[in-house]
Amino acid sequence: MDVAELPCWTRFAAKGGIGKCTATHACVFERNQDLVFMKDDVITVLMRVPSVYLIYL
Repeated sequence: MDVAELPCWTRFAAKGGIGKCTATHACVFERNQDLVFMKDDVITVLMRVPSVYLIYL
């Protein structure tokens, strides 16, 4: 993410993004860019990443 885009994404997240989901398991830090969350955390979804796997940001 470009620093110039951060305010735009922050506003989008504050409005609820494209939806919310609840983590079914914890995701621990493995790589520098990983998102860390715990089981039952509510996550605001900002976009879907097209790929073979169902990956959302």
